Amino acid sequence: MEGAKEPARVRRVVTRASWPLLLSVGILAVVLPGAWAGLRTWTAARADRSEAAVRAAMTGRRLPEARAALQRWLDSGARAAAAHYWEARLLLAEGRPQECLDALQRALRLGHPRDQVEQVQGVVLALADRLAEAEPLLMRTMDSAPEPYPELAEALARLFIQTFRFGAAGGVLDRWAEMAPADPKLHRWRAEVLSRTTEDPDVLSAAYRLALEHDPAYDQGRLALAELLRAQHRNDEAQAHYQTLLARDPQNVRALVGAGRNALELGDPGDAARHFEEALRIDPNDPVALRELGTLDLQRGRLGAAIERLEKATGLDRLDPAAVYALSLAYARAGRSEDARRAREDCDRLNADMRVLGELKQELVRHPTDIDLQVRAARWLLEHGKLDEGLAWARRALQLRPGHPDACRLLADHYRQAGQNGLANYYHLLAGPPAGDAG
Repeated sequence: MEGAKEPARVRRVVTRASWPLLLSVGILAVVLPGAWAGLRTWTAARADRSEAAVRAAMTGRRLPEARAALQRWLDSGARAAAAHYWEARLLLAEGRPQECLDALQRALRLGHPRDQVEQVQGVVLALADRLAEAEPLLMRTMDSAPEPYPELAEALARLFIQTFRFGAAGGVLDRWAEMAPADPKLHRWRAEVLSRTTEDPDVLSAAYRLALEHDPAYDQGRLALAELLRAQHRNDEAQAHYQTLLARDPQNVRALVGAGRNALELGDPGDAARHFEEALRIDPNDPVALRELGTLDLQRGRLGAAIERLEKATGLDRLDPAAVYALSLAYARAGRSEDARRAREDCDRLNADMRVLGELKQELVRHPTDIDLQVRAARWLLEHGKLDEGLAWARRALQLRPGHPDACRLLADHYRQAGQNGLANYYHLLAGPPAGDAG
C-alpha cells in the first residue's frame, strides 16, 4: 500500500513544484508576442524618424546634418536596405558617384526596391554623360518617384539641355519646382534653359537675378548677369556685379576681363588695362585679355606690341573675328599690306563660318534628336580647332545611336590625324564599310 501511495504523493509534489514554471510559461506566452510586436513597432518608428531626418536635411541641402543622421541610422541596424539606399543618395549629393554605386548594390542585396535603385543609377549615368543608358532609367522612374527627388529632376534637365530638348527640360523644371521650389539649383537650371532659348535680355536678366536671390554664391550666374548688363550699356550695375565677383575671388579671370571691358565703356582705359594685365598675370594665354590689350596698344600707336598680342590671341582662339579684324588693322598701319589683306580675308571667312555654326545651333534647337545634325556640329567644331567640344558632340551622337557610321568615321579621322592609331582603328572598324561598298 505504501508503494501504491508513493506515485500519487510524487505527482502532488511535482504538480506543486510545476505551478510556478507553468505560470511563468503562461505569462511568457502572453507577454512575449506583445513585447516582440512592441519592439518591432519601436524599431520601425526609430527607422521612420531616421529616414525623415535624413530626407529633411538633404532636401534643405544640409549635407553634414544628413550625414550625422544617416550614420546614427546605419549604426542602429534598423531597416538596413533603406538606410543604404539613402546612403547612396547622400553620397551622390556629396559628389562621390562610385561610392554611391557601391551603396546601391548593398541596398539591392538587402532587398530594397529595384525601381528606386535604378532612379539613382540613372542619375549617376547622366552625370557621367552616358546619356543613352541614363535616359530610359530616368524617364521610367521620374513619374514614379516615391518622394521629392530633386537630383533626379536635375539629371533629366541636364540630359535634355545637353541634347537641345529645351521644351522637355522646361517640363522637368516645372516638376522640380513642385518637389523643391526653394532649391537653388532649380533656378540655376531655369536660367540655363533661358540662356539657350530667349533673346530677350530682360527675361534672362530676371532669371539670373532670381537664381542669385536663392544662391548669392552663384558666381557663374552673376558673371552672366554682369555681361548682360554690360551689353545693355547698364555699366554701373554691371560694375557692381564684377566688383562682387572679384571681392569673392580676385583670381577670377573672366570677371577681370569683363570688368576691364566694362571700364572701357565707362571711359577709363587705364583701369581697363589694369584689369586685363592682372588677368594675363594669372593666365598669360587668355585670348580675350590679349585681344583687348592688343586693341588698346593699337589705339595708342604701339604697333609692335599690338601685333604681338593680337597674333598670339588669334593663335589661341581661331574663332574670334574681332581679334582677326584688329590684327588686320594693326598690319595695315604697320605697312604690312599683304598680311593685312590675308587677315581681312580670314575675318570674312570666319564671319561666314560663324553664321554656319549659328544656323546649326538653331537647327539643333528645332530638331534636337537629329543625330546627323549633331555629327555636322561635331565636324565643324573639330575643323575649327574646338577639339573638346567637337569630340563631346561626336561621342554624344554615339551615345544616342551607338555605331553611327558618320560619327565613327569622324572620330577615326580625328584620332588618325592626332597619331592615336589604336583609337583610329577602333572607330574605323566600328563604322563598318562605307555605304555601297560590297567589300
